[in-house]
Amino acid sequence: MTLSLTQQEKQAFTAKQLAKNPKVTPSNQNPFYIMANGFNITDRDKLSKGTISEGSGLDNFELADKLEEMAEMVDMRCAYNGMQLTLECGKGNKLSFDRIDNKIGHRPDNLVITSKALNLWRKDDEYEAFRISNRDFMRMLINSPLGREIRAEQEGWGQ
Repeated sequence: MTLSLTQQEKQAFTAKQLAKNPKVTPSNQNPFYIMANGFNITDRDKLSKGTISEGSGLDNFELADKLEEMAEMVDMRCAYNGMQLTLECGKGNKLSFDRIDNKIGHRPDNLVITSKALNLWRKDDEYEAFRISNRDFMRMLINSPLGREIRAEQEGWGQ
């Protein structure tokens, strides 16, 4: 049986975590659990400050399962530009989840999959405004010589 890209990335992440510390727990080996835990902590903080109206309502394991399912459904591709994403830390194309409505927490129906770089770039801009106003800029980046080179590496062009 061939593993999906998400499962391959998850295995690589786990191997790196175990190499750093062989005593890590199973939940610390799962990148989606780590993200879910962070999202729930952030949502609780924002709920207490009144900056969001509601959180996910899911525990860390439930939210982690939903996040992984979402990544599987789109084969770990960015909703904004279709770029292949990774779970490898420190990469510009590291998988991230962007909230569509920043007044709502990290509910699965309020998330799109994107890269960490684009998520940080969007900040608190409105979702539709970001998608529309930055489409030309993203197209320019994707079609730049470096963008084509990176896509060629990711897609295995010329191999």
